[in-house]
Amino acid sequence: MIERARFSWFGVLVSSFALAPTIRGSEDFEQLVATARNGNRDAIQSITSLKCRCERQPWADTTLEQASKCWPINSPGRFWLSGSVYRHSYSQRGGTTVDRVVRKGRALSLEKDGHRPQPSLCLWTLTPVDSALENMWKLLLFSHWGWIPPSYYPFQDILEHPHVIHIAERLPPPHNAIHIELTHDGGRLELWFDPKVNYLVRKSIMIPAKSKTYRWEDEVIEFLEGAPAVFVPIVIEHRKFVEGRMQAVLRTTLSDVAVNQPLDKDMLRLPGIAGMECTDVDRQVKYKVDGEGNPVGREISVPALQTEPPSHPAQPPISSGASRSSPLLSWLLTHSWMWNLIVLGIVLVVAMIVAIVRRRTQSLPSAGEPWTQERRA
Repeated sequence: MIERARFSWFGVLVSSFALAPTIRGSEDFEQLVATARNGNRDAIQSITSLKCRCERQPWADTTLEQASKCWPINSPGRFWLSGSVYRHSYSQRGGTTVDRVVRKGRALSLEKDGHRPQPSLCLWTLTPVDSALENMWKLLLFSHWGWIPPSYYPFQDILEHPHVIHIAERLPPPHNAIHIELTHDGGRLELWFDPKVNYLVRKSIMIPAKSKTYRWEDEVIEFLEGAPAVFVPIVIEHRKFVEGRMQAVLRTTLSDVAVNQPLDKDMLRLPGIAGMECTDVDRQVKYKVDGEGNPVGREISVPALQTEPPSHPAQPPISSGASRSSPLLSWLLTHSWMWNLIVLGIVLVVAMIVAIVRRRTQSLPSAGEPWTQERRA
């Protein structure tokens, strides 16, 4: 005899709905994502000016050599921000000091080192991966790894690109944070939005799509309320894991922090550049500048000029041939009710197939019964 397989309708329904994106708690999927997005955006935009010192140092028994292989140390440093204009001054490991002012996406950079008799002054347009406030916003978990084009973006901008959200959940008290896990062509992101600091990100995990054995973790250890209801991370830990084993830890610490206070105009200027020669990398010319960095005098062509963009060891691998996800697929998978309808349709199709199989098995001859060309029920 042919033994008929047993079929559990309840099991199929339970297992099929388990495939849907995870949504936990009383808030629905879209509401959780919108709360995290809007709160995080407003919290970052509430910082209209910022002045601080920044120091990065190896942590948790990590050596300087180990840390420098994973991240650009660039410490100590100072940072000033007013509106869309910012200045970042820092020291590199080899002794080079960099002082940079960025306006409208163009960086005017003054560099000094012991190997050159004179400092150099250059002007160029920042590439996408460099334009996220000179990586300061990335250090503070204000921007995260995105893919179109590869760069660091605020959370609300990542949601505008093709992506799939797998988890949206409100964690239980006392944390009450919103945990969101998503993927895009550049990798997997996990973000924890803390309502106690207006939904700034307290912790993030990034796994690159091309190097899934790597995991980059960033976690805010301490926030500062720099102005009423305006928060800034001031102690952040950065961790690198390979195949689940921690390789290095780096800690970023901000001090002398001033938030939403007027900045003196000199804080957004490079000192001592009046009369210096500046190389315009985009236009391949050089000229002298005034104290504001504006061209004065005649321009001289530099046709053979070649430049290399700043290196970013902490940057996930970039692939110029990355494919883009289908916007329709992303929309379907980020709307749970539509996903459930699709799963229900699959269940109905499976049920029809099972019914057909059962009918065919009932029509088979019993053991020892000869086959005939016609067999009546």
